[in-house]
Amino acid sequence: RVVERCHPLLVGVKPHFTKTRDSDTGILRPFKRLMVDILSSKEGLDAAIGAADQLFQALTARGHRVTIAPHGGQSRRAEVDLREAPRKDHYVRSAWSPERPTLVYIGEEPIGLTLFEMTEATEMQYVGDSTYVPVSSLSAAQLRRYAQSQYWTSTQDRASGRLRLQAYCPSWRVNWAQQWSEAKRGQFASMVPDIVRELEAAGPRLAVQVEDARIKAEEERRKWEEEDRRRREAEARALQEKRRQEARKDLIAAIAAWDEARVVAEYFAEVERAAQQLDGDERQRLLHRIALAKELVGNDNPLDQLLSWKAPGERG
Repeated sequence: RVVERCHPLLVGVKPHFTKTRDSDTGILRPFKRLMVDILSSKEGLDAAIGAADQLFQALTARGHRVTIAPHGGQSRRAEVDLREAPRKDHYVRSAWSPERPTLVYIGEEPIGLTLFEMTEATEMQYVGDSTYVPVSSLSAAQLRRYAQSQYWTSTQDRASGRLRLQAYCPSWRVNWAQQWSEAKRGQFASMVPDIVRELEAAGPRLAVQVEDARIKAEEERRKWEEEDRRRREAEARALQEKRRQEARKDLIAAIAAWDEARVVAEYFAEVERAAQQLDGDERQRLLHRIALAKELVGNDNPLDQLLSWKAPGERG
């Protein structure tokens, strides 16, 4: 009967949460990722699921649908800092995250929900064998024993047993988030009515912000497309002019080659005519020199250069 009264997102989720990877903070990091957005320690799991159920049931009772974001949607999940009091100069290992956000629809506007157990800075005692325990859990005799040089203490982030709800806008265009935190364990149930009211008030405001952001993004997209069109047109004009200049240069080179070939041909023709006026060995000697000169100059046909020339529109 308890299972039947549970919100559909929470039915049978506990075993999936307990199949987990190792965690430095005690916050579970389950292998399964297509689940409701809850982060807690093993000891606080029942309380976290119960708190989520109270919140989801209260929202559902007010006509608001609580569900996991659809596959292929554009909803983002806001980052979560598990620490009760974040410290900027302190490294934090990334917490578990679900495959898709958990959303509540206030009217047509989705709001992301993440319920997590906060971590707190805890003085930990190293007791050997790669094991740390909270200093507060040690007796006086144990404290004296671990006062020896081979043991030490350090401050680490560990699960606190207290919950925090983070609500956020799942649209990439709007940066909005709000949090509600337990001051002491078991306080969440009394916070639910206020949370529901604040979410209901935030929904219409977010809808306006998301629509304004959509219009702005659309204007920026049109502006970018116009700038891109102008850029491509300018590049096309520049390329066309480049091809025209290259075609002109090649054509002038072909004309120059024609002139050069004509001068060379006329020169050899004139020399050969002059050779015919000579007698005997001198004529043969000159014709031999002409042959050597022609071989050196080559027999390139200037028409071939014009035939291989490409007009601007023929250049790729």
